[in-house]
Amino acid sequence: MTVDDLARRRTELALERTQLAWVRTAFTLITAGIAFDKGGRALYEARLMQSRNWYEGGHILGVGLSALSAGFLTWTLGVFVVRSRELTAGRLGLAPVQILSAFVSLLGFSVAVLLLVWG
Repeated sequence: MTVDDLARRRTELALERTQLAWVRTAFTLITAGIAFDKGGRALYEARLMQSRNWYEGGHILGVGLSALSAGFLTWTLGVFVVRSRELTAGRLGLAPVQILSAFVSLLGFSVAVLLLVWG
């Protein structure tokens, strides 16, 4: 292995670490969106029982946060794919990080749709 190969491999690993950090952040934000939705629903129902109902704002925040984080993760996945293709001279194939990113992004969009439908 030459010095250039080692530098390229180190850069690939740094790209993967960065993408995994984005996946972790997006997964946390999707979970926070669910928590806002369910917490807002519980607060709304508790206020409704006391005849002091507020408008239900947690639902909008929860759906928005889940959809926004899934969209942002989809964008970062696109950037990651482009950069990794540039780095690997266009070799085809999916890295496990790409599969994980796509799965979490799909999960986020699914959660947002389910919160809209069941909300």
